[in-house]
Amino acid sequence: MADTKQQWYKDAKYGLFIHWGLYSILAGEWKDPKTGEVTKTDRIAEWIENNLNIDYRKLKDEFHPDKFDADMFVKRAKEQWGVKYIVLTSKHHEGFAMYDSKVSDFNVVKAAGRDILRELSDACKKYDMTMGIYYSQAQDWDDDNAYKKDYEDKNEWKPEFRIYFDEKCKPQLKELLENYDNISLIWFDTPMGMTADEAQELRDWVKGIKPDCIISGRIGHQKGDYMTTGDNFIPRLPYDGDWEVPATVNDTWGYNKYDTNWKMINGHPKKASWIKAIQEGQRKVRKGLHLDCPVLVMSSDKSYPETKEWHNEYLSSDIVLDVHDIQKYAPKLGEYVTRDTIPNGIHDLILSEKESRDHTYRTVFDWMNRKGF
Repeated sequence: MADTKQQWYKDAKYGLFIHWGLYSILAGEWKDPKTGEVTKTDRIAEWIENNLNIDYRKLKDEFHPDKFDADMFVKRAKEQWGVKYIVLTSKHHEGFAMYDSKVSDFNVVKAAGRDILRELSDACKKYDMTMGIYYSQAQDWDDDNAYKKDYEDKNEWKPEFRIYFDEKCKPQLKELLENYDNISLIWFDTPMGMTADEAQELRDWVKGIKPDCIISGRIGHQKGDYMTTGDNFIPRLPYDGDWEVPATVNDTWGYNKYDTNWKMINGHPKKASWIKAIQEGQRKVRKGLHLDCPVLVMSSDKSYPETKEWHNEYLSSDIVLDVHDIQKYAPKLGEYVTRDTIPNGIHDLILSEKESRDHTYRTVFDWMNRKGF
């Protein structure tokens, strides 16, 4: 069972991923400078270099992060968005470092004269925000020795990888951990053909520099401190131990101007026919359904009004329905209704904190045993 042994991570629940790099300039398309032909990527935007023939290094001269305000960003994340920690792509598969790297000159300071990670690090310290970094440990499309196009869909070991691993990957992680002292988490990704020994070596390297730094599950070979699901995969039931779901706000991590499939802030559209059906169902319940079978009705022990600002009560209350109405009208379902409340449960009781979740399961199984199921 994965266990970070870090209380801040167990309590955090909600982090913010800043997925930013040179691919953001292209915004999902590439215009051939010779022919003028425009090609849209049919994959997630940050992989555009991998599936199109691009002179990618030249993009660094077009990278001008003039409007990036780390102070404003972190302040809003802290005070308005309910974010508990922030992770920035310090180096994605493209190989471009978003910090002042002395290991590689393919970095944001050489390109734009600004250390984006430093600015974010300082802002996180100012607002007491926990900070982590994303680092692509196996893929680096700017380094011929790392995994890249030819190994895109393969998990076989690449002999030249050791050169990249020893001369770029590990040295960059060393300078990151030593020069940015508030890195609390490293989000590794796509281990490709790395062996279990190499994954363990990487883990030992990080822990040797900063023992309390948390390592994501995507280091590979189950060497992480917590389990990471597939992108946007939400399990039906919580896993044991520490785990996370990395989720996008549309269909891509990097910016793609053609991707408008945004996840709706306010849920699905509320059409008149849908609302009418709910109201009709509620009227029938209030009149009585007379169900001739055992029914178990459970709810949280309290509701909390949803507002524009984050409240910790959201983690221990029903913010969707009025629990008093649930308990009030439950007997209208039929003659054999059992009611129960779960202290500190949320709307979906099974997704509550462990104590409330366990209480929910015990209630269900005890009721089933009493009813002879």
